[in-house]
Amino acid sequence: MNCKLKMRVIFLLKNLFTSWALFCGLFLIMVGNGLLGVIIGLRANNAEFGTISIGLLMGGYFLGLFLGALFVPKIVSNVGHIRTFGALSAIASSAALLHIINQDPIFWTLIRILTGFTYSGIYIVVESWLNEKSNNKNRGQILSFYMIISMGGFGIGQILGGFENETDNFLFILVSILVSIAVVPMLITASKAPDFSAPESLTFKRLYHISPLGLIGMLFNGLTISMTNGMGIIYAINIGMSPLQSSIFLASLNIGNLILQYPIGKLSDILDRRVVILIVSFMAFLITGIAFFYSSNFLVLFFLMGFYGGFSHTIYSLCIAHTN
Repeated sequence: MNCKLKMRVIFLLKNLFTSWALFCGLFLIMVGNGLLGVIIGLRANNAEFGTISIGLLMGGYFLGLFLGALFVPKIVSNVGHIRTFGALSAIASSAALLHIINQDPIFWTLIRILTGFTYSGIYIVVESWLNEKSNNKNRGQILSFYMIISMGGFGIGQILGGFENETDNFLFILVSILVSIAVVPMLITASKAPDFSAPESLTFKRLYHISPLGLIGMLFNGLTISMTNGMGIIYAINIGMSPLQSSIFLASLNIGNLILQYPIGKLSDILDRRVVILIVSFMAFLITGIAFFYSSNFLVLFFLMGFYGGFSHTIYSLCIAHTN
């Protein structure tokens, strides 16, 4: 290993170590997020909300993500990363418990919008922190670690959701506990948060001129991820899977992402990221076509969805790295 490569590795490890509190808090929050998404889907299906109502309900989360992206940067600019992370975590913890109060699709949709808003802010805190501590030579690898931890936690939460028992509310309480504890590492860390100022607003036209692939790639990747994570549990139940099988089926997407995220991120730091994005997009497309013919075989579908998640979910971090 030459001296230049050693310096790169040391710099990468140093940045990862100084951000341990951020990663730890993110992991716990994502476990809670994955768990909450599964139990809401199962409860809504058991309550016979209807497919359209469930789609709107699950889509509320992504509307909240959009609203958070508009307003949270200003909050981070005013009070800083750590305070924003703590405040949004507290709101997300409370939102999980609100589902217990009233099992109504409209009420739950409003809660999902609130939850999406808080998670959008958490993502902004984490990603702006990591972008500040990385450069073009290691950004793909650092963002890959971010995606590994977030999707790994999300997948664990989805598997836990398979033990849902609609006669009690223990899992809702567990989500609240996990999200509440997540803020502790951030509050006790000695690491200095990076400076942050609210970014200047960009029109879609301007952003397209800056990075057309980044904009279009994240747009369509967001659509596919929202569909699979939002309605995947309902699809699995409707084709005859048990709640535990359904949660494992959904988690397979994130297990595949966990395994392939870093190798693909590392590859994107070596090759042209546009070429890597093209390759993984084509592989995801190919696998969905194959999976269509194996919907009745749980084991085959599990592996196919794992590969699909490994390729499709990496597109997000690749597009972020490319745009930066």
